[in-house]
Amino acid sequence: MTRTRATVVVIAAWILPVTSRAAPTPDRTADAHGAYARGAAASDAGEYAAAAAEFARADSLVPNNTALELALKAVVLSDDALLAMTLAQRADARKESRSVGEAAAAARAKFAMRIGQLRVLCPSACTARVDGVDVDIGHARWVTAGDHRVEIAMSGSTEPLDIHVGGGEIRDARPTDRAVSGSPRPRLAATLFEKPSQVPARGVTPVVFWSAVGVTAALGAATVGSALDTRATHDAFLSSPSGSLETRGHAGEARTNALVVTTAVAAVATAALGLFVRW
Repeated sequence: MTRTRATVVVIAAWILPVTSRAAPTPDRTADAHGAYARGAAASDAGEYAAAAAEFARADSLVPNNTALELALKAVVLSDDALLAMTLAQRADARKESRSVGEAAAAARAKFAMRIGQLRVLCPSACTARVDGVDVDIGHARWVTAGDHRVEIAMSGSTEPLDIHVGGGEIRDARPTDRAVSGSPRPRLAATLFEKPSQVPARGVTPVVFWSAVGVTAALGAATVGSALDTRATHDAFLSSPSGSLETRGHAGEARTNALVVTTAVAAVATAALGLFVRW
């Protein structure tokens, strides 16, 4: 990530209004500029969590590929899995930007198996909280992998549920039959673990697919780097032949060939995996 604060702030001053998708209000544009500048300053100071939050806020105010890409790069360095996947999901709509897609793939490759999604579903009107935070019914929410407390309020009563979300999983939380019917609930809170036998899971989640894409992209980059290094060694050998350069060249060629095969296999596997994604 760039460490030149002045350059980044100057870029922010003219890129944000140019690339926004709709004409923003002057106030939103000013707020976006301010958030971008704060993100640049935080990045220069090595405060990547703050930088990611500010760049993400700038992009939410005035959608901008540069701000989103910097937010994704900063969040990977800050190790914030929830924000990383939220931004990666936002990046899915920016298909015209290759660099944003690559940054999103890197974020997914690092964090995909550390978080999952949790969705609350009710047969009738209800409200719900996840870990003490109000959530929208029917809307999948990113959560860290592990146990979470869900409280569903329906028909004048609140039912607590303990939900375990595995890495890369999408889990649904529903009120139990007792809560729906209005019958007296047992003294101890019901615990809901939706196992595959209860909720048939067919195919793989988009998180797993994008993780595979990220790994394949990383292998591709490694292959290109290895090929360039091998070519440089070959050119050096032609200019000044030596035993060490010859040995290094043979090793580089073998490494590059292995990476080519591995990347090809990963690409085929990822493409096949894409046929079974639950979009």
